[in-house]
Amino acid sequence: MKNKLIGILLYKDDVILDVLRWDFGPWPDVALTTLFPDITHAIWQKDAIIVSSSLVTNGLIKDVLIVTSPIRFSDQIVSQVKIYDKSSMQQEKLVYLPSLGGSIDMDAILMDNVEAMCVHRLDGSILIVNAAFERMFDWTADEITHASTSFIPESLKEQWHDCLSLLQAGITMPSIETSRSRRDGRMLDVRLAMAPIMDDQAQLFAVLCFLRDITPIKRLEQNFSKSVAELRVAEKKLREKDKLSIVGTMAAGMAHEIRNPLTSIQGFVQLIADRLQDDPVLLRYVHIVIDEVKRANHLLVDFLQLSRMRPINVIESSLSEVVNDVVTSLEFIAKEKNVRVEVVVEGTQEAHRMLFDENQIKQVLHNIIKNAIEASFHAGIVTVIVGKDYLSHEGYVEVIDQGDGMKREDIDRLGIPFFSTKKGGTGLGLSVSYSIIQAHQGRIEVDSTVKKGTKFRICLPDKEKLQAMKTRQDADT
Repeated sequence: MKNKLIGILLYKDDVILDVLRWDFGPWPDVALTTLFPDITHAIWQKDAIIVSSSLVTNGLIKDVLIVTSPIRFSDQIVSQVKIYDKSSMQQEKLVYLPSLGGSIDMDAILMDNVEAMCVHRLDGSILIVNAAFERMFDWTADEITHASTSFIPESLKEQWHDCLSLLQAGITMPSIETSRSRRDGRMLDVRLAMAPIMDDQAQLFAVLCFLRDITPIKRLEQNFSKSVAELRVAEKKLREKDKLSIVGTMAAGMAHEIRNPLTSIQGFVQLIADRLQDDPVLLRYVHIVIDEVKRANHLLVDFLQLSRMRPINVIESSLSEVVNDVVTSLEFIAKEKNVRVEVVVEGTQEAHRMLFDENQIKQVLHNIIKNAIEASFHAGIVTVIVGKDYLSHEGYVEVIDQGDGMKREDIDRLGIPFFSTKKGGTGLGLSVSYSIIQAHQGRIEVDSTVKKGTKFRICLPDKEKLQAMKTRQDADT
């Protein structure tokens, strides 16, 4: 004999919103607690309720089984209530739930429910599923109940046993977020609510599970988190650009005014030096003045580069040849420091041919390799590696030293004007370098370990990637 469904209601906060089915004549239009006097209002606020009750209607009392499926909207609850006539139930399928008030029929609970539901044995295997479960996980009832593979992923077996321990101890389980496996092996993120099923000795022998697919929600959360992270990176870059813009504005207003008197000072001091050949002490002081004037002039040149970046003159050049030229120009400085610079070229010369402004990239490499030489200890080694990453379509130059290294917080500040870990440094050289590489649509990565050394990795897009970037930009505009 089939279980008889005699009523379907929609309710909220003990108020009936709609009567979808009612087999007892006109609807009495009363509150749920009046219709079912032995049920308290609090019991309807839980995730899922399966309970025996008495229906009072037309002066008659009828034993019924009530199954609710709450639908939550933020802090509101709208629930579907299904009412079954207990006198029509198949007694051999009844199981005992003392905490929920008597015997219930598993078929009655599962049939026609919009939520995916299943009954688990304690070992994790599945005893019964409903149609909504079959649709969500693409298993038929026969397949899942005889499956050789577990519906619960191996990595989540410990979580399952922890939940069983709580249920066996009589602790109410809150709904949890977890994962379950579809028939095709794809994992679904689900919200899982569990209710204990007891035998006639009040011992736990199975678990009724309600599953809701939250995979789309989790993907939205992941995409949102990714977007926030990207936004923070963009915000950081924008702040750095603002700083460079401020420094550039200052430089443009001051540089010419300062360079004019410096040129005069350098010229007159040079004349004095020519007349002090017989006084070595004063001549030494004059040369110090000349060197300091040159240093101040160099500082102003860096300022001007920040304020007015030259247009990029892109031509096809060999990255490995440019590296070799820069290393050759730094041989004298390396010998003074007793540092050996080793160049490692990976791949073919053709692979290193890319589109960039040769003079500007030379300036970047000169600055970074020179810094690495100056950061190295006596008799140290600076390794310069030239190669191509075919996966990311980028050419790269790695400059590795064996110096003191940098702290994480110092790495994050590299490229900011006036920040430098080098004694007497201004940080302007790296600021210019970062600006040049950014203008080439590349990037500079830094990895450093204190007391072990630092690695700068300069990445530039190859011709194929530059073309793809241009195509995307044209499409956006």
